[in-house]
Amino acid sequence: MRTVTFVIPISEQPANALQLVFAQRRGPLEIVGTRPKARRIALEGRTLLIVFQQPAQAGYGVSMNLSIDGEAVRIVDRQQQLLSEDRLADEEAEPKALGFTPVETPTSQIFQWRDTRTVGSEFALEKRFFNEMDRRTWDTDPDQDEVLQQLDLIFAKRHANDLPAAAALELGVDPVKLLKFSNVFRDCIQAVFGDPATHVFEVEDAFERFARGELSLLDGTDSPTDMAFVEYKARACQPDSVLYMYFAELASACIRKNIAGVPWLDLLPALVHTQLAFAETYCGPGGNPIPKGELLGGKWPPAVPKPSDEIHLLRANFKATTAGVLDAVRVNYAQQFVEL
Repeated sequence: MRTVTFVIPISEQPANALQLVFAQRRGPLEIVGTRPKARRIALEGRTLLIVFQQPAQAGYGVSMNLSIDGEAVRIVDRQQQLLSEDRLADEEAEPKALGFTPVETPTSQIFQWRDTRTVGSEFALEKRFFNEMDRRTWDTDPDQDEVLQQLDLIFAKRHANDLPAAAALELGVDPVKLLKFSNVFRDCIQAVFGDPATHVFEVEDAFERFARGELSLLDGTDSPTDMAFVEYKARACQPDSVLYMYFAELASACIRKNIAGVPWLDLLPALVHTQLAFAETYCGPGGNPIPKGELLGGKWPPAVPKPSDEIHLLRANFKATTAGVLDAVRVNYAQQFVEL
């Protein structure tokens, strides 16, 4: 867990109630303290409501300490109000009852936008694959969350070059929960490409272009000032954080636990190979490691696609030169590309 401080400016008039919406949140989030002091705090999904004991004056700011475990917190919308004592009297009032309006975009609208942008576009099958994956994992269940937390611990051991500890943690992953997660990939491959056993090449290509930002759904009509840009558009069909590295961790865990249904052993070298493309695309000109909790900006417009022949040659060369040393390459990439 780490603590970050936000200062939210109060504009135009005093306010004793503040609603914030975060771009996304994975992992626990806890309010450590606020100034002015809070009399009520309610967190639901990505929406946070704070009612203060005393109004914050216009021209000043509300200071808020958040303790988070997971990806960085980014505020994409805020509303403020000065509520009367009568309205504050009901401590159990829902945000709507206090006059706030919901700002969450319905999931159905998000995926309708994605589907519209995907149809008829270049690499439509590859985009469909990642849209399907997001559809099936948008609202994670406890089993999926548990597996992700374990993959996080495994990656930390790999980053530290403690491969025996990483292997021991892989053995400790619940096979039933891991199979459930693996089946999400199996079903997505089946729905878009066909039998996973005979479409490894197509899945490898999809991950390659995804890692390079070539599948971005953004176009010239989008604007970074649009709340939806930050909320979901800029993260569609491209990596949104260094959690991209965990695809290979999932493959390793499934191989270790003999999880059937997806040819993970065949896919693993390609998943590791695409980590280099991911780093080249998102680490920036200095090539500095990306902090684990940092959200990535979307490729806008999409990255210029590499020719398929070039991608296939690079991948084949990687597989040939890393045979037998893939673990060492993974440690090197983890340390080069990710800052824990």
